[in-house]
Amino acid sequence: MEISFHTPELLNLCIDESIADETFGTAAAEALRNRLSDIRAADSVLELLAGRPAPGLYREQHCYRLEIAVGVWLIIAPNHNKPRLDERGLPDWGRVRRVRVLEVGN
Repeated sequence: MEISFHTPELLNLCIDESIADETFGTAAAEALRNRLSDIRAADSVLELLAGRPAPGLYREQHCYRLEIAVGVWLIIAPNHNKPRLDERGLPDWGRVRRVRVLEVGN
């Protein structure tokens, strides 16, 4: 999948190992890098297995949560120009190929 980031700060946190290490500690920062690699390698959100992935809501937006450490979550949302929706009007996670990182934290 393709990943984008909601803010420049999130981008820096996710691509700069020293910032992630300082923010979360080495083990959690490594887990964050692993989850991002998992996302890039997956064809859809439904292929993600690590980090106890689960759909949810984040600030009233449909999202998926992936745990990177105890109490620390990576929150992603669909990022398509034309939303991939199911018959109920909810994200069709099996067809989501682009995601945006909304938050990394607790």
